[in-house]
Amino acid sequence: MDQKQSLSFAVIVLISIVGGFFLGYFFTKQEVYTLKSQIEKAKKFFPDSGPITVVAGAVTSVDKEGNTFTLSGVEGISPFEKLPEKRIVHVTAETTIIQTVLKDSKVFQKEIDAYTAKLHSGKGGVLISAPTPYIEKSASLSDISPGDVVSVEAGEDIKLKEEFEATKIVIQRAP
Repeated sequence: MDQKQSLSFAVIVLISIVGGFFLGYFFTKQEVYTLKSQIEKAKKFFPDSGPITVVAGAVTSVDKEGNTFTLSGVEGISPFEKLPEKRIVHVTAETTIIQTVLKDSKVFQKEIDAYTAKLHSGKGGVLISAPTPYIEKSASLSDISPGDVVSVEAGEDIKLKEEFEATKIVIQRAP
């Protein structure tokens, strides 16, 4: 009788294990299907960003002899778009490079005061540009260092390109 009970117990355990695998497979398959459909619904809220001609990120390395630098930290608008994590930017003789430099606080305050006075002068219909706290000065590849944050423009769609030629570079250093 002990062998019969042991055999019965083994059969019940085996049936339970096989049944558990089938139930687990079925429910997992349903959850995966539900998750996929939810992801597809979420994608509708993030339409394709279209062509990209400007990227910004941190400079990770500079090859001044090869006239290139590596840019990382470039992110797209949609979390569903797979963009290159690193990009190699080529600098040519035609590339414009500028650096933004913080204005002297007294100079900037005078510009703010003049701007405010113009706004309150009552001359309606005249567009007045607000002053910016930065001035732009000409720069070169030698002014770009690892750690700098730059924005890079290209004359073509660079959305999926890992390597491209820059038409304009703006070095944005924190004060």
